[in-house]
Amino acid sequence: MSIRTAAVTVAILARPTRGQAYQKAAYRVLATIIGAMAKAIGIKGVRIEDPAEVQEKLAEALAHPGPVLIDAVVNRMELAMPPKVTAEMAKGFTLYMLKAVLNGRADEIVELARSNLLR
Repeated sequence: MSIRTAAVTVAILARPTRGQAYQKAAYRVLATIIGAMAKAIGIKGVRIEDPAEVQEKLAEALAHPGPVLIDAVVNRMELAMPPKVTAEMAKGFTLYMLKAVLNGRADEIVELARSNLLR
């Protein structure tokens, strides 16, 4: 696949993981606004909701002769694992989990485990 010089803009939107209605509504509005704004100024929009679609949708975006907005829906709780985990990284992650539990956000830890361990 050859890469053209067309401008490709990537907009990554994280789906809300908590159940609050306002977060879900804000996500829907934001996704609609971004798509509508791109369309209003004549930019092609490509939305990726399934990881299996990534290669096909990116090829479609790069084949377009003009600017393209790529709306990739991602899991905001997905951990990006480095090649090597250092003691400092482990300490930082442990502190994050401890602070989350102490601040009453244990649901975030459960969602993090669900997203990364149970797949």
